[in-house]
Formats: sequence, structure tokens, C-alpha cells
Amino acid sequence: MSFDWPRRGAHRREGVENISGKMAHTFPCSLSSPPFATATNGVTGYVGISYDLTSAKRADEYIYHVAHHDPLTGLPTRTLLAIASKLHRAR
Repeated sequence: MSFDWPRRGAHRREGVENISGKMAHTFPCSLSSPPFATATNGVTGYVGISYDLTSAKRADEYIYHVAHHDPLTGLPTRTLLAIASKLHRAR
């Protein structure tokens, strides 16, 4: 019996969700379920794959903070204040 992957994107499901862990906390997780197929029977099932995105999300938040806050005082920079001002005017 030979196994192969069907054409790319066929019946594939992907997404990013918050998953509840054992200690009742949630964490960001990338979910993917590519189909599993045989050469003769077509799609016979799906393989579930998940990746914990906690460290990537922390890194993104750190980069955002460094880009929009003064390193010495921690106060917002002009860029962040300009964004907040534009949002306030838009309301």
C-alpha cells in the first residue's frame, strides 16, 4: 500500500486559535490539518498538526514596544502618539 499527499491545498484547513491548556490558561496556537490519502482510495483521513505560538507572540509584542517606546524612560515615542492621535480624530 503506498501513501502520498493529494494536490496542495485540497481539503486543507489552517488557522490560528487560542487553545485552553491543562491549567485553564489559553495560548496562541497554529493549527493545520492536511489530508492523508492513498493512491487508490483518495483522502482517507486528516493529520492534525499544531504549533505553540507563545514565544513568537511575545517576540512581536517586544518588538512593538521597542519600536514605540523610549528605551531609557519607557515613555511612548512620537510615532505611537501620532497613531493614537489619528485614531482619536477618526472617532
